[in-house]
Amino acid sequence: MALALQGRKVYRRECERLRGKGCGGARFEGVHFTKAMAAELRGALKLRLAGAGGPRGRGRAHQGDLERLAFEWCHCGEEEWGALLAALGAARGLAALSLRGSNVSAAEVAGGLAALLPRSGALTRLDLSAVQVGTTREFWEAVRDSPLEALDLSDGVNGTETLVYFAEACTTDGLPRLTHLNLSHTGIGAAGGCALKLALAADPGLTTLRLRGNRLGGGLGAAGVGYALHQNATLAHLDLEDNALTEDDARTMAAGVQHNASLTVLKLCGGSNAVDGKAWHAVTAACYRNARAK
Repeated sequence: MALALQGRKVYRRECERLRGKGCGGARFEGVHFTKAMAAELRGALKLRLAGAGGPRGRGRAHQGDLERLAFEWCHCGEEEWGALLAALGAARGLAALSLRGSNVSAAEVAGGLAALLPRSGALTRLDLSAVQVGTTREFWEAVRDSPLEALDLSDGVNGTETLVYFAEACTTDGLPRLTHLNLSHTGIGAAGGCALKLALAADPGLTTLRLRGNRLGGGLGAAGVGYALHQNATLAHLDLEDNALTEDDARTMAAGVQHNASLTVLKLCGGSNAVDGKAWHAVTAACYRNARAK
């Protein structure tokens, strides 16, 4: 009951912010949307995005487009989510959208977001962390056609499947604008090493990739990363902490880094990793060499 009351307070406060002048965004956290609340919010969004701040026909200045919007750990019906995401299609200035931890379904991610991304001319940051759905081929096609630069899919599910679709997008038409991708704690495992190898070897344009907590150690996972680092020429920051990596895995990656001129940060220590020997020093030296050359 206390959480529900708190959620309603957050809802009222953020709706008022949307109606006010000079507010660049709103953050709804822990809100359990009823149908009536979702409908009211859509109305507030439409008013805001239409710039309806006063009597009709007066030609008043736009209140300012919506730049940031977050629905974090929120609960909403499937139809309501779809309608809310559809309403955001008019938010031409929306630069950052977060759905972290919310109960967005696979259908909404594939449908609503895939429809929203190509229409948005300014959306550069999308947070889908802790959203328990995987991505689809249509989703990555939408990412390709959007201005998206940073995508967070961490703490989600179906990491191997996501990597397969990501690799497919990288090796076909590419993802020229996406530079930051977070796939930490998505259950990729060693089986995802082949897809990771194909994706990074295709030079998708990524400069930062976070793969923490995916148990990539042992065999295919580490081998895929090592091969990819040998081929890739854009990645500057790679986070592989807590992946059950061994010293043998580190040696495989060190061999790849020796032929890499872009990587300046490779995080190998921490968590379940057991890497602290000569291979780690070789990786560190290569990254330092690259950093000095830039």
